[in-house]
Amino acid sequence: MRWFRRRQRVEPERTPTPPPATGSPPPAADDQAALLAALTTDVVAQIDAEAARLLADLEREHPPTAPRQNTADRSTKPVQPGPTADETARAEGFHDAAHKAASARGKAARAARTPADKIARAQEVGMVARAEYLTPEAEADALRPGPDGLLNARLERVRDRLLVVTPAGWVNPKSRSAHRAGLDSFTVRGTGYHPGAVKAGKFTPGTPVRLVREPDNPHDPNAIAIYADTGRNKAGYVPAARAKRLAKLLDAGVDLVAISVRGTGRGTDGPAPHILICERALYEHLTRP
Repeated sequence: MRWFRRRQRVEPERTPTPPPATGSPPPAADDQAALLAALTTDVVAQIDAEAARLLADLEREHPPTAPRQNTADRSTKPVQPGPTADETARAEGFHDAAHKAASARGKAARAARTPADKIARAQEVGMVARAEYLTPEAEADALRPGPDGLLNARLERVRDRLLVVTPAGWVNPKSRSAHRAGLDSFTVRGTGYHPGAVKAGKFTPGTPVRLVREPDNPHDPNAIAIYADTGRNKAGYVPAARAKRLAKLLDAGVDLVAISVRGTGRGTDGPAPHILICERALYEHLTRP
C-alpha cells in the first residue's frame, strides 16, 4: 500500500493521445464545387430525358387536333369576291322585270273587273266605286242651276262619306267642274308633314273645319291652312290651284263654310281628310230639310 502511493506520486500522469486518422484527407473547397456541379448536370439531364419520354407517350395516346379557328378573327378567312358589274346588272334587271310583270298582272286583273264587280266590291267594304259617280258630261248637266238659280241637289251621307246627290246621280268629290257651281271639293294637301294634327283632329263626315289664311307664307301668298274645328295645329293646306281662287273670296270677306266630307275621328289613322267648301247660302240649300 505504501509502495502504491509512492508510485503514484513519483510517476507523472500520462495524457492519452488520439488514435491515428484512417482514410484519405478531406477534399478541398474547389473540388467540392466541381463535384456538386457534375451531379446537378447529371440530374437535370435525367429529368429532361424522362420528360421527353413522357411527352412522347402522351402524344401517342392523345394525338393533337387541328386548332379551332377563332370566329372573331375574320382576317384569316379568305374574302369571298363580290358580284361583278354584269352580275349586279343582271340581278337588277331580273328584279325590275319581276316587278313589272307583277304590276302588269295587277293591272290586267283590275282591267278584267267589270263595273258591276267594282261596285259590288266597294259596297262590301263600305266605300264608293268610281263607276258609281256621274260621268263628267252627266255631272255638268246635273249641276246646272234651275230656274230659281239654285242647284237641284242635296248633301247626303253615302256609306263612308258625304256626297252631293242630284236626281241624275252622285257628283264625284274629285270633280274638276263642280267649282263652277260654287262647290270646291278636294283632299287636304301636306298631311304627311302634320300627322299628329290629322290624327288628333276630328274629321268625320259633316264635321266643320277652320280655314286660316297665310298671306305671309314664303311658298305661296294665297296659302290657306286647314285646322280641325278645335285643333291647335294645322292638318294641311288647300291645294294651290283652289287656294288661288278661294283666297280672294276669304280676303273679300265672303262667308264660306268648310266641312269634312270624308275622314276619321280623333286618335284614328285613316286617309287624308276630304273637304268641301262653299258659300253659306249654298250650304244651307244643300242641307235643307
